[in-house]
Amino acid sequence: MSTVPHSEVDSLIEAFGTNKQKRALGARRMNQVGSDTLQKAVAKAAENIIDKKGVTALVNDVAQTDAQDALLYIPPCQTAANKPEDVYKFDDRILFQNKPCLVTNVLFSAVQGNTCM
Repeated sequence: MSTVPHSEVDSLIEAFGTNKQKRALGARRMNQVGSDTLQKAVAKAAENIIDKKGVTALVNDVAQTDAQDALLYIPPCQTAANKPEDVYKFDDRILFQNKPCLVTNVLFSAVQGNTCM
């Protein structure tokens, strides 16, 4: 089974298509954005942001965002801990939204059809 290029299908629609197909073809052509036009617009927007903020500020923003994202997943560390198992407290390792799903509630949730996320 071979495929027919879009240009040939478009030509067939122009010649023999229904009014609905012709309207859809016209709308698709009107909404079509060339990849080079899109690439130029993105490059121009990036250039404007770099000119406005500066490269250093952008790099610092990215680093700060990455650090904040890491804090969402890493529990607080007890630097004064004497034993390795005390570095991270058990309660700190469990996300707040998961606490109701501890051992006593897991079975009840399973029976109810809820999942612990």
